[in-house]
Amino acid sequence: MKKHSMKHLTAAAAAVALALLAAFPAWAASSTKKITSITLEIEADIEPGTDFGEESIEFDASGDKFYVGDYEVKNDGQAWEEDTVPKLEVTLEANDDYRFSTSIRKDKIRLKGVGAVCKGAARKEAGQQLVLTIELDSLTKSLRPIENVRLNPDGVVSWNPVSTAGSYEFRVYRDGKSVGSAITTTYNSYNCSEKLTKSASYYVKVRAINKVDSSIIGEWADSNTMTVDANMASYFKDNPVENPEGVYPYSSWKQAEDGRWWYDNGDGTYPSSNWQEIGGKWYFFDAEGYMVTGWIDWEGKRYFCNESGEMLKDCITEDNYRLGEDGAVISQDPVPGP
Repeated sequence: MKKHSMKHLTAAAAAVALALLAAFPAWAASSTKKITSITLEIEADIEPGTDFGEESIEFDASGDKFYVGDYEVKNDGQAWEEDTVPKLEVTLEANDDYRFSTSIRKDKIRLKGVGAVCKGAARKEAGQQLVLTIELDSLTKSLRPIENVRLNPDGVVSWNPVSTAGSYEFRVYRDGKSVGSAITTTYNSYNCSEKLTKSASYYVKVRAINKVDSSIIGEWADSNTMTVDANMASYFKDNPVENPEGVYPYSSWKQAEDGRWWYDNGDGTYPSSNWQEIGGKWYFFDAEGYMVTGWIDWEGKRYFCNESGEMLKDCITEDNYRLGEDGAVISQDPVPGP
């Protein structure tokens, strides 16, 4: 029997080991799976006027082949403007045993949500990363929530304007049921007293409609609930408003926690210890800035404001005082009743 020397056996073993080592990279490469398509869902909440970094953007990668590492805003400047088209670089990271293919095609990159479009893709780190350049819908198609919806005692409903809204739709509710059809306006205030002509509890729902795409409609926002008594209902019924839109586009009525009303001029000021004309009607405000009802003594004359705060004029009050065209009492003696 032929014997192999130790020297020859050692050489043979080394040769086998080298062959295995040479084959290992090829074996490892062949075991790595290629990612040849991408599906990514995107949700974004970006408000015009906010700084970069204050936005909320979420990514949902389908399957378990890769995940989203991070994203970077590539727009110029430091803040989101109303006409900004968001531009992002999104880094995808391959999971273990996967690599992004060198031949991944653009038509195999599917983006869903917020009008996202892929403008480019760059493979990095030997296929461990894929960096996507993405553009989202212009922020002109965004709609932030409506805030500060107020139903005021004069029958005017108002809310903070939304810069990307072209119009607003609102509904009046009486004791929880809709009163008539919805009303559309381009202003952020409307006198809806014509719908407040019955004693009941009322509130209003408002939503914004995008100015460049009317199919983009915001969520409903609710106002406070206001009780209309018989006197207020009768007044609203007997005094229809000729032009209900845009009563005060920047200012609004506010209600304190104790139920009293005051008027925000919209510039950081409010009326106090004085009269102010609002929507063609006169109201009086005390030293603290709250609306006053009932009899008011002012510069030697007496005036009367009803429960809605409006100064009455050219009429006879319930206690039979005659008021002149300027609202002042003509005579201090009550007019004889019938």
